[in-house]
Amino acid sequence: MDQLKKLVEDAAYLQDEVEALKYVINSVPYDEKPGGKHSILEMVALIDHAQQNHFRLAIQHIISGRREAAPEQEDFRKSFTSDQIEGKSVDRVLEKIIKHRAAIISMLEKVTPADLNRTVNIRGKDKNIHMLLDEMLHFERSQLKQVAERVLAISDRK
Repeated sequence: MDQLKKLVEDAAYLQDEVEALKYVINSVPYDEKPGGKHSILEMVALIDHAQQNHFRLAIQHIISGRREAAPEQEDFRKSFTSDQIEGKSVDRVLEKIIKHRAAIISMLEKVTPADLNRTVNIRGKDKNIHMLLDEMLHFERSQLKQVAERVLAISDRK
């Protein structure tokens, strides 16, 4: 359980990172798409999409004892569209990330030792809670690094 406690603490970091982003992200054109790449808004929205539509659902499946992942969990990168954030402000997206992360953390705090041994099958691979959280954190850190690099690049242009 110490390992899970560490992962829960690691997962909580996202809330702090997003709070810090709020102060920086509004100072740059967050909906700009340089070279056809995702905008900053899309990059942070993808974090929320992944945690809601992939990781949270997979963890719920494990806790409930279901072995197979839901079909919509196949690939969160492919199921995300910019239409999902149309008309939303970056502040709204960041608030959703914080709210949804709190729900994941609350769910993880109720995980039993038996849940830690269960797996869910996603795209032919069995994944346990530890693997899912590790994957989620790796993805989010990568996204946040790209956001930070973009913000710095835009700030340097000014």
